[in-house]
Amino acid sequence: MLKNYLKIAFRNFVRQKAYSALNIIGLMLGLTASFLIGLYIMDELSYDKFHYEAQNIYRVALHGKIAGQEIKTNSSCPPLSEALINEVPGVEQSTRLMSRSGIVMKHKELAFTEYEVFVCRFEYF
Repeated sequence: MLKNYLKIAFRNFVRQKAYSALNIIGLMLGLTASFLIGLYIMDELSYDKFHYEAQNIYRVALHGKIAGQEIKTNSSCPPLSEALINEVPGVEQSTRLMSRSGIVMKHKELAFTEYEVFVCRFEYF
């Protein structure tokens, strides 16, 4: 029975080449898109999972308007860290990430410039 189905499918592919090619290309594009979307979702869901108690990590970002200009940034003012620890129940630790550019790194005799470096500063109050 399966052998007959394969024969009929092969004959239809040979007789209707353009239609068959269109169907195969559509199937390949659909499978490829599904695979890439799945990889993207897996990557997004695995973010920061290597940390102990990763479900308790939160990020504060600024989305608003200042002087009529829309601002979207992941940086915040320095006193926010202390205010979060002192005023929000459940916040035990806080850290600030600061973006730096053009930092000169030195190891023994080798010196080089690094761009897009994030400096982490933990704060306990």
